[in-house]
Amino acid sequence: MNDVVNVPNGWEKCQISDVLFIQNGYAFKSNDFYKSSSSQNNIHLIKQSQLKGDKVDVSESVFLPNEYLTKYNDYKITKGDILIGMSGSIGKVSFYDYDFDSLLNQRVGKIQLFSKSTFNQRFFGYLLLNIEQEIQKIARGMGVQNVSSKDIENLDFNLPPLNEQNRIVEKIEMLFSEIDAGVESLSKAKIQLERYRQSLLKHAFEGKLTAQWRAEYESKNGKPLPTADELIEQIQTARQAHYDKQVKDWELAVKAWENNGKNGKKPTKPTKLEKFQNFEKNDLIPDFPETWALIKLSDIAEIGSGISVSQNRKLNNPLTVNYLRVANVQRGYLVLDEIKTMKIEEELLSKYSLKYGDILFNEGGDRDKLGRGWIWQSEIENCITQNHVFRATPHIASIVHSKYISYWGNSFGKNYFEKTGKQTTNLASINKTVLSGFPVTFPSLNEQSIIVDIIESRMSEIDNLMSQLESQLLKANYMKSAILHKAFQGKLVPQDPTDLPASQLLDQIKAERLAKQTAKQTAQTATKSKAKANKQPKAKSKAKTKES
Repeated sequence: MNDVVNVPNGWEKCQISDVLFIQNGYAFKSNDFYKSSSSQNNIHLIKQSQLKGDKVDVSESVFLPNEYLTKYNDYKITKGDILIGMSGSIGKVSFYDYDFDSLLNQRVGKIQLFSKSTFNQRFFGYLLLNIEQEIQKIARGMGVQNVSSKDIENLDFNLPPLNEQNRIVEKIEMLFSEIDAGVESLSKAKIQLERYRQSLLKHAFEGKLTAQWRAEYESKNGKPLPTADELIEQIQTARQAHYDKQVKDWELAVKAWENNGKNGKKPTKPTKLEKFQNFEKNDLIPDFPETWALIKLSDIAEIGSGISVSQNRKLNNPLTVNYLRVANVQRGYLVLDEIKTMKIEEELLSKYSLKYGDILFNEGGDRDKLGRGWIWQSEIENCITQNHVFRATPHIASIVHSKYISYWGNSFGKNYFEKTGKQTTNLASINKTVLSGFPVTFPSLNEQSIIVDIIESRMSEIDNLMSQLESQLLKANYMKSAILHKAFQGKLVPQDPTDLPASQLLDQIKAERLAKQTAKQTAQTATKSKAKANKQPKAKSKAKTKES
């Protein structure tokens, strides 16, 4: 530790092993675990994953039978104990401040002072918090790393007098308490902002954000808003025009294929339009204005899937393209810092290539992530989607506002996808049929644009506030680190020349340990002597029997 070089007055350079050792946990069998507590099984088992921040989180405990507390008494955790992560969450230090006892699982260590009357135990908890990164550096192993109790015990540090240990702990906890109060307020503000975000989207798709605009539309424009039936008629006209264009493009492609000697695969004829069907409102769909239509996604967009990734695919005219994975498509944004590539047939590029304004939906993953997505704005050239990412290409840009559809899908669409998705052992998924039938509340293009503008303006404000809150939370963590750093440099509280110096504490603990060791050895010697003495008379008795 860098601070060990500069030793304040009254402090003493030493090793952690001079004052404490780390008790390792026990490898309890998972077959003995209970998922919940009852009168028969109410002993918490503390695992390394429960070391969160500087507090032990017992909400994630499993439980062991009551009798284990006596059977494994050496691994008991009581109020005031300090735990440290020895594997995975290496160096994480948490204080156990609960009134009930628990048991210590493997991969977790417990601080054991040689004398609690000579040292302040919480001081050493904060000391280990301060050197967490240094402990992580001495960890070993590939994949999941581990640190040994011996390696931690061999670390050097500066030990202050006991009175100063007490003053340091008191000052740290006073300052941490003030910071924690601020963090709690910041966290509550984050929750409130998130609730406001959800409320904003709810009001947007119930038509409440544009209620005044609709009320003033006719007086400003000299004509009423299109009715729901008129919107549906516009949609039918647009989808028919889109289909007619596809047929003409196909006919031209067939002629070109024939003129080229029918080389390669014959162009595929567009799928016939499905009959337009009116939707009946259900419980998943919020109340919306009478001037809005209720349609399904396939009425306004062509639904397509991507291509599976395969290294063994044999290609005649290979072309390397970029593709989006599920990880790239988040709820309301795209993550494009890592884009992978695959090879496909060159002639397939036009069919699978993403187009500006395409709406992306994820096929699978955790159930609450089904259908999440955002829109494509041609950020990358020659880009397609993997087969686990669907795309919806609007029939005509002047009718459908892609962002409106995506915001709708990421809010009210969540319930639809969770209800209609299929669940396997480890994965939930939606298919093309489910996505095609996704219901959409559909106002006029003008109103869609206004809704999107309001959403994005207010979302921007929310994001800015959220960013400020995150920055303040980060500063709170830095403040805690700075406080600990100053504390163990001897700069947080003043030194008192009347304090008993740390060197005498070390001498005292050495003498106590030596006395205990001597007493133990004496007891062992006495036990051996007694056992030997008890054996000797029996041996002589046998000898006398032989002589007689």
